[in-house]
Amino acid sequence: MASKSLLASLAIPLFGLALGSAVGVSCTVAYGDLAFRCNPRQTDNCPDGYFCCSDDAAPQFHGVNNANSISGMCVKEGAVNPVAGDPELPKCPIPCDPTWSSNQIAAACGQGAMCCQTAEITERDCVQDPNTGQWRPVTGADVFAGLSNWSPAAHDTHQDPGGTVCLAFAGGDQSSQAFRDCLEAVGVANRRGFCMAACPPENPVVNPNYRSPCDCLNNPSDPFCLQQ
Repeated sequence: MASKSLLASLAIPLFGLALGSAVGVSCTVAYGDLAFRCNPRQTDNCPDGYFCCSDDAAPQFHGVNNANSISGMCVKEGAVNPVAGDPELPKCPIPCDPTWSSNQIAAACGQGAMCCQTAEITERDCVQDPNTGQWRPVTGADVFAGLSNWSPAAHDTHQDPGGTVCLAFAGGDQSSQAFRDCLEAVGVANRRGFCMAACPPENPVVNPNYRSPCDCLNNPSDPFCLQQ
């Protein structure tokens, strides 16, 4: 199952964004406030007038470190209210981690706002937890448990493949606490999102019947999984 953009056809604006124009095709394509997925490490991968904003809440991969991330969305320049934007990069919405507690989300996004996941994980993003025997999304912490080597080919949506950015933050010392802290802060697509007033109904993750690929590995007979 390929990773999908969950917010590419937003009907509800990002927290602090104005409503975008409808997508249409004439001589040119008219994008809304949020266009499509992009890689902030690369240049010129968004339409003119858009900026590739990281959707990773780890401090090493957003704000002033936006260009370190490999995961983001093209956001229309000027669409984000600077007051509601990322304090370090006001033209971008605030990134968040959908796995955070409600208190953590409120602290990052503001009371009443939601943290909306921007892409789905794939089966290759799942590992079998040795303690529970259940499949779950892999995290950077699993490197230290021997469950992943975090190589570029290890998973589909993992942040900082190979750990090169984390290693740079650690001064090249893989044995340092700084390297461990950085890698433990990253994960796959289930931990990346943007603060929004509300998650759009088109976002499948908000469906109460939604099951992730890891859930389906644990329970392949689930009706949702059988439909995939």
